[in-house]
Amino acid sequence: MTGEWHYETLLIDDLAFGYRVTLNRPHVRNAINQTMVEELTDFMSGIQQNEHVRVLVIQGAGGHFCAGGDLGDMLKAAQDFEQGNPEAFKQLNLSYGRLLVQFARLPCTTIALLEGTVMGGGLGFAAVADISLCSSSSKLAMPEASLGLPPAQIAPFVAERIGLSQTRRLALTARKLLAPEAHALGLVDQIADDSEALLHLLQTELNAIQTCSPKAIRSTKRLLIELSRLSLSKDAELEQQLTEAADAFNFAVTRGDGPEGTRAFMEKRHPVWAIPHKH
Repeated sequence: MTGEWHYETLLIDDLAFGYRVTLNRPHVRNAINQTMVEELTDFMSGIQQNEHVRVLVIQGAGGHFCAGGDLGDMLKAAQDFEQGNPEAFKQLNLSYGRLLVQFARLPCTTIALLEGTVMGGGLGFAAVADISLCSSSSKLAMPEASLGLPPAQIAPFVAERIGLSQTRRLALTARKLLAPEAHALGLVDQIADDSEALLHLLQTELNAIQTCSPKAIRSTKRLLIELSRLSLSKDAELEQQLTEAADAFNFAVTRGDGPEGTRAFMEKRHPVWAIPHKH
């Protein structure tokens, strides 16, 4: 393998027949900011045409996979909105949706290595990966509704993986799933007892991929993509869905409950709409 990348939010490791990308913002549980979106987009564009790349592994640093969107970006978008950019939140949300599509359409086998927190946008990566391997201690969720937001860009991808009825349950309750529940739903493919066992599962998958023809992997992936909602023939429809989802997110943040949900999260309190639990 050839190529060198130097990024602010990513670590890139050469696997000889592919790459491992580590989301490297451990101080915020690898939350996705705009820099990370741009760097992932750049990296994936760089390997897109490399016929020698058979696999891409994505993982998180510091014992967590990804906590979803970065609040710092939300605050910056709020400033941009107040300064006269009515689409600041929309563009932020749409850029992530387009990144998910790019990741899902990669012509190599993709593996998500899940540990710790797997929330929101992080769950999106897990849903579109070809293979998702999960530590038993992980917690997975679509928490957006509890923050006053819709799970705008990830909902269609989660629905494609586990079905609409189960996605409704997850999206409309914002409840956290333990790894065994996520496995039962098909959201993750295998569970490991600890980090060492998780790496063993990964190595087993990598050993299998090494036996597969690079050209066959690319043609097979292309065939499978064409059988899905990610088909290139549905590109206009997909872009419309991403845009409508971003519009819904933009509305929630500018005229809905998003600001209160975000403030409550940052202040570590319940939002005003939360009803105390009954025991």
